[in-house]
Amino acid sequence: TLSQLSLHHFYSSRHALYQPGMGASVIYHDSELFKDELYYTGRRIVGYRSDSINGLMSMIERTSLIALMPLKLALFYKNHRKYDIKFIQPPPELALKSVQVYASWNKNSRNISTINEMVSMLQTLSSFRR
Repeated sequence: TLSQLSLHHFYSSRHALYQPGMGASVIYHDSELFKDELYYTGRRIVGYRSDSINGLMSMIERTSLIALMPLKLALFYKNHRKYDIKFIQPPPELALKSVQVYASWNKNSRNISTINEMVSMLQTLSSFRR
């Protein structure tokens, strides 16, 4: 197992991307990933896109796809949801930014139990920051 991805492995691997809506842009654009413009500015090979974190995590667990995500979120799925996922450091040439997370939902939704579970998960993740 690799402890850190090289830039070559990063760009030759297939990626799973979280995309809030199929018409929306991805959170990390390829052009925004680098600390310095001198680095290779290729494009990621996208093997899967999802607007569901649960769907994304399930795909990562079952395939060889890789995904960039906050460590605390990945740890939550590994430790609390018991997902069989592996962790690897991204290439040092990448500059990852902080991302704000917001949620809204219909209180009368038939999926309210799933929504409450997700809100609880986000609150748990938030408490780890303190």
